[in-house]
Amino acid sequence: MKKGTKILLIISTLLLITILVVVLILNLQNKNTQENHYSESEDKKIFGTVSISSNWVKDPTLPENVFDMSKNPCVILINVKSIGEASFVNTSDSRPYTPINVEIKDVLKGNCSLGEKTIYMIGGDVKVSEVKNRKSEAEIEKMGLDTLSDEEKESMYISYSTDYDFPLEVNRDYAVILSNSDIPTIMGNGYGIFENKNNVNGLNTLSTN
Repeated sequence: MKKGTKILLIISTLLLITILVVVLILNLQNKNTQENHYSESEDKKIFGTVSISSNWVKDPTLPENVFDMSKNPCVILINVKSIGEASFVNTSDSRPYTPINVEIKDVLKGNCSLGEKTIYMIGGDVKVSEVKNRKSEAEIEKMGLDTLSDEEKESMYISYSTDYDFPLEVNRDYAVILSNSDIPTIMGNGYGIFENKNNVNGLNTLSTN
């Protein structure tokens, strides 16, 4: 066999071995993902996700509409102090709420008190153990929660998200439209959050009646 032919054969063999190794690694990674049913998100093990949908009466991309759809609305300037872990704070609501500890620095519209306050956003990551406690046996089986150990139920989360989420950051200022009800909630999540208070100056002309 000629020397050139031997070199080509060796190169072809090495390429084939490389391709087989890559395919094997990809298959193992895919198998591991399917077996564990979770992904890593911000140091949390996410077992599954739930999408929260809303039916808007008015266009929520317009601040005045978000304001009008709020209960006891006010527009406030806040500084985010800390963000807690989501939980089901309303027994009659299937959606979880994430607590946000803030300092209300200014009230741009409506009646709200200045100072420290805990407000909420709809959605967030909830421990599997808490989700399980609110589900029927059929729902638990459908979601695959019955396949987890007690330890996994305490360390894994179900992520509840909306198509209008907005990731608040600690130590940053925001202007928000607050529905100042029993559970003071940022109305519309991302639709009711503004990084620059000038973006909601038009709300100063709205009525709170």
